[in-house]
Amino acid sequence: MPGWRCAQALVDGTEWWLYVCNRIAEEPQRFFRAITDAADW
Repeated sequence: MPGWRCAQALVDGTEWWLYVCNRIAEEPQRFFRAITDAADW
């Protein structure tokens, strides 16, 4: 079956908030875009 292989990561455990903060710090525009997209939903 043709297609693209991909992987999705699920954050769990007790330090999930640190992971989220690191992701926001890497690219703040992505965070603000997610917020505005959620507001338009």
